[in-house]
Amino acid sequence: MAESEKTRVLPVEANPDTTSGHVTPGSSVGSYVISDLISDGGCGSVYRAKHSMLGRVVAIKILRREFSESGSSMAKRFLLEAMAVNMIKHSSIVDVFEYGQMTDGRPYYVMEHLEGQDLDTAIKRHGRYTPAEALTFLEPVCEALEAAHRAGFVHRDIKAGNVHVGRTMEGKTVVKLLDFGVAKALRPDNPGAGLTVAGSRIGTTSAMAPEQIRGGEITASTDIYALGVLLFRVIVGRNPFVASEPSEVEQMHLKAQPPKPSEFARISPEVDAIV
Repeated sequence: MAESEKTRVLPVEANPDTTSGHVTPGSSVGSYVISDLISDGGCGSVYRAKHSMLGRVVAIKILRREFSESGSSMAKRFLLEAMAVNMIKHSSIVDVFEYGQMTDGRPYYVMEHLEGQDLDTAIKRHGRYTPAEALTFLEPVCEALEAAHRAGFVHRDIKAGNVHVGRTMEGKTVVKLLDFGVAKALRPDNPGAGLTVAGSRIGTTSAMAPEQIRGGEITASTDIYALGVLLFRVIVGRNPFVASEPSEVEQMHLKAQPPKPSEFARISPEVDAIV
């Protein structure tokens, strides 16, 4: 990447909560001051923060301490996420603009702060959407994925929880694709190329393409399959394959005929064909 395209690396002076591993409010991360914890995931935590001089509100993601050992696959994926987003540079992908490392070795990156909710939460609150309404969410996601594929990355975890829905001051819906943490680099010169070991199974069971389940070759079609699952979820209100055990869902993806959305909602055969 050209120098202007690289994320800036900044020092950090933060006070970790030794009990939980969380960074305490008021701690400094580079030029930002931590306000509060937004979310706590399996790999890292996301905090709301504000620039100490400019007052700009951002979100900062910090990798968990147990995954932060230099050279670990998780630490490499964390950096890959920031670099991939920075390479793709699309308005419908959350913007990452700084990367750094805390004094205890934990890497972090700074990204735009988004107000709103993820699409998973929206569906649970609203129920299913009409096909016309679904276009509001799916078109930006498709455009973002087209840009990602063109840049040589497969997202590999397309699902409602990774689509953020917000609104501008004027009331316009803004959709952002999140979480390139398990993205697959398709080109040998891309960051993260060769990071995934052959035969690895990475993704979310409810939306995994058959080749993901088998540990086979990952291509842009892997994301397109997941888009079909996502569209089904948006217009029906549930996933196409549902079972009590993840292994059962995997077998459905591998062997079962996908149900038609019109079996669950008043939807035209033309929409069935698209899904």
